Amino acid sequence: MDVYDIPRADWLLHGSCVEVFKVTPPLFCPYFNKWGRRSNLLNEGFDHNPFGSHGELLSGAPVIQDAAGFFVGFVTDHAWEACRFSFDGRRLLRVRVPAGQSIIVGHEGELSWRRYNSRIMERLQWPVVTEPPAHWLAVEYTTWVEQRRINPGRAATKVISHHFVMNYLERLKQFSMPAGRLTIGYGWMHEEGSRWQADPQRFPDFRGTLEAIQAAGFTPGVSLTPGFSSLEAGAVEDAETRREPWLDQFSDMVRWLADAGVGAITLDIPGQDRRVMLQQYRTLYTTVKALAPEMAVEIHQADLQFSRFTDSVRVSDIVCTSDYSWEEWARALQEVWYKCAPGRPINLGPIGGSDPGIDAASFMGHLELQRMAYGHPGVSMLGDHWSHHIAEALSEFLAQPRPAARIVSDFYDRRSM
Repeated sequence: MDVYDIPRADWLLHGSCVEVFKVTPPLFCPYFNKWGRRSNLLNEGFDHNPFGSHGELLSGAPVIQDAAGFFVGFVTDHAWEACRFSFDGRRLLRVRVPAGQSIIVGHEGELSWRRYNSRIMERLQWPVVTEPPAHWLAVEYTTWVEQRRINPGRAATKVISHHFVMNYLERLKQFSMPAGRLTIGYGWMHEEGSRWQADPQRFPDFRGTLEAIQAAGFTPGVSLTPGFSSLEAGAVEDAETRREPWLDQFSDMVRWLADAGVGAITLDIPGQDRRVMLQQYRTLYTTVKALAPEMAVEIHQADLQFSRFTDSVRVSDIVCTSDYSWEEWARALQEVWYKCAPGRPINLGPIGGSDPGIDAASFMGHLELQRMAYGHPGVSMLGDHWSHHIAEALSEFLAQPRPAARIVSDFYDRRSM
């Protein structure tokens, strides 16, 4: 095996091979995320499959950038089980490239990364989003953290109802929050026999709930978690060649939601190996677009391979309490999503994170981080449980226009597109 110094131009290497590069730590590994802290800047040795499941969070692209500008990234998801990044904790990074796989290597840091993104986007042949529909760019309100504030823990799914949504809409109106997308959080749906449907006890007239959201000037959205019960990874492998019962259930629900006026859905599949998740999202996204082309789809995964199977990406939730170094954590996630999902709108997730136990100062601190980041803000808690002044400050922040150029990630080389 040769040990390479960094070349003067980006270059492409094909497997099967093991290449060794001189690097300067810390190494930025966007695919590696742990809960509660910035964990993707690594100084110590490691042996990673960047397509595997690392940590408790969804993650970014299978690439590495070092402190001196070295960059390396896998080109496809072929032979993903055998791909490896192995760092000795000092100066050498070994990259195992199996047959059928390739890597792009460069020395210009973010410039090399941008060119890598452009090359992958071109290879995948999917269009860059530059002017998305308005409801993809508008602030997203979601009931989920408010549900947790009122009913903590697992009981949060029990509190969502037509009355809850109407009360939330009234508070949005009270504080003059600008119109956007209103996503009904987890707990609205249940399985009955072979059907997925709105819970008839909590939503006796779910269509009426959606119509009330539209009448208030908002685009109705829902959170879907098909992976929790009915979606088996193995079944997705053959979903395009044989019809699976879960796909019929999902298709029926998409048709009904589209007919009822739902304009956006957030798909949330539990974290697992990336290759499995990619197959799942591909099947779900193509099903939605075949049945309801105008319905926007959003996922939590930030990766070019996934971007062709979503209309926007949502940054993973954080917890803004004193138990965590949450400012650094939030900045790290914002960076990963911006760099790993080029050409897609970014939803920054709810201001204040997913834990309703935070204080007002942390809520406002997270708001300021979202002010500076690429993407559109997300909201769940309105702040009025602390004081009307907090809710009014939130409304003022949300009313400030944010152009598409600050919402859609431009982390690619436009000259080559």
